[in-house]
Amino acid sequence: MLRVGHLNIYHLDNKTLDLSHFLHASSEPFHLYGITESRLHQGISDETIGITDYNVIRRDAKHPGETGIAVYIHQSISCMTSRRHDLEHKDIECIWLEVKAKAHSPSVFICYLYRNPSATADWYDYFSEMIDCTYKSNPNIDILLLGDFNIDLLKPQPRWETLISSLGLTQLITQPTRIAPTSATLLDHIYSNTPDSIHTASLSDLSISDHSPIFCTKHSKLPKTVKNSHTYISFRSFKHFNDNRFLCALSCAPFDSIYSYSDPNQALDKFYQIFLSVLDTHAPKKKRRVKHPKLPQWLTPDIIQAMAHRDQLKKSKQFAEYKKIRNQIKNMVRDSKRSYFNKLVENKKDTFHLWRALNALIKGKKSHSSDIPTHITPDQFNSQFLSIADTLVGNNITNDYDYTCPDTLKQFCKEKLEHKEPLVIPHIAVHEVGKYILNLPNKKSSGPDEISNRILKLSLPYTVEAITYIFNLCISQNTFPLELKKAKVIPLPKSKQTTDLNNYRPISLLSVLSKILERHIHVHLSHYLEQNALLHPFQSGFRKYHSCTSALSLLTHNCLSAINKSHLSGTVFLDLSKAFDLVDHSILMKKLEMYSGNSNLILLLKSFITERTQRVYLNGSYSNVGTIQHGVPQGSVLGPILFCLYINDLPFHITNPHVTCHMLADDTTLQTSSKNHNDAEIALQEALHDTALWCSTNRMVVNPKKSKSMLITTRQKHQLSPLSLNLTLNGNSIDQVSEHKHLGVIIDDKLRWNAHVDHVCKIVSKNLFLLSKLQSIITLEARKLYYHAHIQPHFDYASIVWDGLSDALFKKLNSLHRRAAKLINPDQSMTTEEKMITINMLPLDKHFFYVKAIYMYKVLNHNAPTYLNQLFSFSSSHYSAHKLNLTFPKPRLDIFKTSLCYDGVAVWNSLPIALKTLNTITAFKHQLFSYIIETA
Repeated sequence: MLRVGHLNIYHLDNKTLDLSHFLHASSEPFHLYGITESRLHQGISDETIGITDYNVIRRDAKHPGETGIAVYIHQSISCMTSRRHDLEHKDIECIWLEVKAKAHSPSVFICYLYRNPSATADWYDYFSEMIDCTYKSNPNIDILLLGDFNIDLLKPQPRWETLISSLGLTQLITQPTRIAPTSATLLDHIYSNTPDSIHTASLSDLSISDHSPIFCTKHSKLPKTVKNSHTYISFRSFKHFNDNRFLCALSCAPFDSIYSYSDPNQALDKFYQIFLSVLDTHAPKKKRRVKHPKLPQWLTPDIIQAMAHRDQLKKSKQFAEYKKIRNQIKNMVRDSKRSYFNKLVENKKDTFHLWRALNALIKGKKSHSSDIPTHITPDQFNSQFLSIADTLVGNNITNDYDYTCPDTLKQFCKEKLEHKEPLVIPHIAVHEVGKYILNLPNKKSSGPDEISNRILKLSLPYTVEAITYIFNLCISQNTFPLELKKAKVIPLPKSKQTTDLNNYRPISLLSVLSKILERHIHVHLSHYLEQNALLHPFQSGFRKYHSCTSALSLLTHNCLSAINKSHLSGTVFLDLSKAFDLVDHSILMKKLEMYSGNSNLILLLKSFITERTQRVYLNGSYSNVGTIQHGVPQGSVLGPILFCLYINDLPFHITNPHVTCHMLADDTTLQTSSKNHNDAEIALQEALHDTALWCSTNRMVVNPKKSKSMLITTRQKHQLSPLSLNLTLNGNSIDQVSEHKHLGVIIDDKLRWNAHVDHVCKIVSKNLFLLSKLQSIITLEARKLYYHAHIQPHFDYASIVWDGLSDALFKKLNSLHRRAAKLINPDQSMTTEEKMITINMLPLDKHFFYVKAIYMYKVLNHNAPTYLNQLFSFSSSHYSAHKLNLTFPKPRLDIFKTSLCYDGVAVWNSLPIALKTLNTITAFKHQLFSYIIETA
């Protein structure tokens, strides 16, 4: 049976909770449920109106007379339901859906529709045209229409009845759908051209709107929807756990026996045997079935009971009492929310539980293992994740591939390491192990060894010496234990298409002990690489002082410098597909030999990277064990730095001296500048050819469809004549774009930042809408927390790159910034400026100044990449007041004044000497804020 329903709800965002309760309390789940008069706008996200077990599609109001439609689609048929935009008439507010039971089975075409009461007579003609076109697409089409037609069928409607009859449609609802104290009308209809296939058509009991819900059931071979589905979890029960009893048992455990082992694998196995036997006694492992939560914790039984009473009152037409109870429920919900969230703020020392609760309120449901179709097994997921490299690269990957390090890499390493001592990983001291463990976050989740951070930190006094002994055995024998190379993988959906295995992201959980040993190796390896300048200067990934902001700063500086010289800048944004998963282990080992020159370290890292295994965990069950043949370990400490070393020699293969290669992990750009676009095209094409050769040699894959090119120059040059880049990669064209999102910032070919500001405004507007919903629920302190976590980061992210805005763009951002202050502090007796002071907010222009000044302090005090520090030079003036000033570059165009190397100088030079000479960034931030407030 296909079960569909409809309700004219009049403002969905205020009534999502009631609708969710209604759908989940229904005797049989609805496959589709349509909402008219949703009255949503783009500031209201799908997550805000999300309902567990359902996906939602929307048609928000865009034209006068429209009020918005939303349709909830049950996950059991979401993969078999598609929207048919081609059937939707431009002058009718509707959503058409096609539902298939199977790939080759007949479809049911379902339309949700709203007709405004003020619609003209032409609407009937439009409706007739739409249905006629639908029949033309398929003469045997099976149609079902639901909606608020605002045509009262309790009265004679000759024109409408004649039209419906001529179109072969039958109306199925016979009872009034809108009942007021003095009237009753039938405005909500269901039409079918196959009425014999309709099993039931009737009204439901729900009183959250002045319209009654309507529904029908239709004969159709669809998969049965599972009501109250459960998921299974395995966990350690800490219900009767006592810290003191656990520690007492550990103190008596025979950890001394570990010292008799000289093999690190055997020693670690013995440690686990002893430790887990104690842990199993005090926190036994259990497995239980958990009902998937559908309603928030603040929805109390009293509120649910009051809702049922409200619905019954309306059904019995006791309107006066109904309105009274309805208003009482609104107050009960508001008070319950306020009490629940304020207790979280008051009772928790950290903000973790507060944010978990806030996110549940503002983001709705998240992807959960219960969203995964039950027919997909853990073994299917494991096979999919392990075969990524073979799928992308093909059968050319072999373990005995004879890779030879290029001469350029050999020469580079020789120059850097000549007369230098090779890297040696020293033994780790007991106090170092203790420091690493104590610095772990207080997480209760565990990896494949089922030991959480919290338990390891608690047991530290009795286990640290044994752990240190095992780690030093690993270092001495260049062996990474097999137990520390196991991964527990959780599949998470990347999109709503949960039936496609390609739409899942593997989340790997590793042993916490593995990360401790990795951290020790990482500290010494990264120090060695930085000390000897072995990482390419334009590699910004996973390095101290490097970030997306620094990489974007260099990219835009090069573009603006080229514009200032009357040049244009050509850029190619490369997309390396699944780069971390494609790392070839044998090639990585040969490259590491060049960088380290220490055979013992190579053996240790080879032991770390090879013979790794993983199992997928899903709904309480594990897959079979699979061996990882390629890639660096996801979730590991060493994985990122090993990947950086793997691709570190890519720039050496770019033979054209006018092309620079910038990298932030796998985000790679090729950039050049020249007086004309032909020279830029030639240079970039040569670089693309070199990149393709490097990828072929190193078993990497560039996706030409996702890679983009861009010519960046002034608006005037773009207007004079279209400038095109005809670039190819492996015979595939690279699309040229006028704007592209790179490292989270939308760059346009004129560096005007219109698209990025619109993007920021859209996100901030949504979050401000959510803040307005929270305003009456949470305290002032919680609202400030929300602002700093969900709104301010969007203003701040890479703002030093794009804050040189036109007045019009700045005005758009500033209005949102001021609105945030008003929502945080709603005191109407204060001005917006006074509200900002009370909540420690700066005006937006001053805030941008503050952010840029801090970044300049970092750059000039060598807390930023060298490539940025080299952009600035101090003034040669002998006057003491100007000794700490920077030299201005010469601007030829005003747009160049927006670059960091010019505007950053202006910001820095405007600061007093007392600020510039501060020794710590913390002191600088504090006194800079006070200085801005005082001088405002």
